[in-house]
Amino acid sequence: GLLAPQDTPQALAHTPLLLLGASRDEPLRLRWLPRDPAGAAAASDGLVDVQGQVFSDDLDSLVGLARAGCGVVLAPDYSVRRQLAAGDLVDVLPRWQLPIPEGDCIQALTLPTPLAPESARAFVKFVAARLGANAPEGGISHA
Repeated sequence: GLLAPQDTPQALAHTPLLLLGASRDEPLRLRWLPRDPAGAAAASDGLVDVQGQVFSDDLDSLVGLARAGCGVVLAPDYSVRRQLAAGDLVDVLPRWQLPIPEGDCIQALTLPTPLAPESARAFVKFVAARLGANAPEGGISHA
């Protein structure tokens, strides 16, 4: 079944985690922050070392495993909003949030054909123009 909501992130230290990304042997150190700093227990530290049990590049597969009771998936709120509302998933740390830095690179990808369609090129130009001076330091790459 699904894991019940927990009071502190330390509860994840011995919980099977389903992680997005490449497999790793060393523990992953996560710093959780209270959603409401005034309401969080001052003695509780949000720093916890976790070990992934399943790794995948497919978030939908990890969410499916979590729904089947195979562990806890760390997923962006927007990607599991529907499952949470339906009761298919449970927010295990409702009083905590895990800030994840957004990537510093934007990639516009298309099929590996000699010439990208005009619509794809137009979209890349539109995004580059909209980001302008706010573009990441590495710039905008497209393939």
